[in-house]
Amino acid sequence: MSTRVLALAFVAAFAASAWVGTAQAQTAEAVTAVCKDGTSFSGTSRSGACRGHGGVGTWGAAPAAAAAPAAAA
Repeated sequence: MSTRVLALAFVAAFAASAWVGTAQAQTAEAVTAVCKDGTSFSGTSRSGACRGHGGVGTWGAAPAAAAAPAAAA
C-alpha cells in the first residue's frame, strides 16, 4: 500500500511541476505598451507599466523605432 501512495505522490508532484512550468512559460512573454507621454515600455508583466509616465496609452504596440524600419537612402 505504501508503494502505491508513494507512486501517486510522485505522479502528482510531476503533474504539478509540469503545470507550473507551463504557466511560467506563458507569463514570460514580452509585454509592450506605449505610455501616454510617448515613451515605450517592455517587460514581462503589465503590472507597473508606465508608472510615472501618465499611464498606458495603448497595449501591445511596438516602439515607433522598431515598428517602422528605416527608409533606405
